[in-house]
Amino acid sequence: ELTSSAPWEKRRAFGAAMLPMLEPTTLRNLSRIVLVGGDATWTTVIEFNVSVTGVNGSVATELQEKEVTQRRVMADVWVSDDGVTWHRVTDASPMGPRSAFACASHISKGDGACVFVLGGVA
Repeated sequence: ELTSSAPWEKRRAFGAAMLPMLEPTTLRNLSRIVLVGGDATWTTVIEFNVSVTGVNGSVATELQEKEVTQRRVMADVWVSDDGVTWHRVTDASPMGPRSAFACASHISKGDGACVFVLGGVA
């Protein structure tokens, strides 16, 4: 069973890829799950007073509320070998804060394994 909670904050529009790797001496499969970026949104209720002065000098004050949705785009990278235990690689990846993008993994003989981040919104 995978974990029901993770060490990163709740998010959406993140990228994920399976990074295939082989253990060099036994050639055992050590695939890693990579999670990248995304964005977190939340709604805050702001209360404020509205005052209106009438023609006769009377003042009426009313408390009003407004919902404000805020969004924070993230640039963190997390990896896991089993989907249960996660490790933060960085809070500030070279791609910068990004959401709604695609990820793809690639293995080459000379460079090893890597994850490509394609497109998205900063």
